[in-house]
Amino acid sequence: MKLAALIAMSLAGSLALGALFRSSDDDPTVVDGAVELTYGRGVKCLFLVLGAAMLALTGVLVAGSIFGDPDPQLDRILPIVGPAFLLLGATAILESRVCLRIDERGIGGRSAWRGYRAMRWDSIERITYSSSTGCFKLRGRSGEVLRVGRLLRGHQTVVAAIEGGLTNGVGERAVQRYRNARVAGF
Repeated sequence: MKLAALIAMSLAGSLALGALFRSSDDDPTVVDGAVELTYGRGVKCLFLVLGAAMLALTGVLVAGSIFGDPDPQLDRILPIVGPAFLLLGATAILESRVCLRIDERGIGGRSAWRGYRAMRWDSIERITYSSSTGCFKLRGRSGEVLRVGRLLRGHQTVVAAIEGGLTNGVGERAVQRYRNARVAGF
């Protein structure tokens, strides 16, 4: 019985993740000639729900520590777990707002982790793709890094920019790795 429940939960989780990945294949928004890469509705909801749950859990832990019966074990872990949940919850909510813009000059945008970044296509010296994280990693000549995740709606625009020659041949191996991962179902 427990094995059947575990298999059912794994299957449901796999189907849900598959739906999230497929939603990233939707067409991106075009504003003033620039393509905007944002998370789809499902991914945004996932980030918002996870963020809200982490913040609520932090509140429950703090309220339990203040108003509940004294619990030495809770009092020991709260200073570690509380800030971690608070940070993760806030970051998940901020991550739901990621937006990158791509045009013929370059790519730029904001993320929860690194703030605003921008690169001209001709300043990119290396592009890699990791199938385990589902991210293109663009590295500029001055060392700045910009990541474009697979869950962003319109991430294929980066592939089109590389194939279209905007990066002067940089990143062709990354595109091949991306295509191989897509064929394999990642």
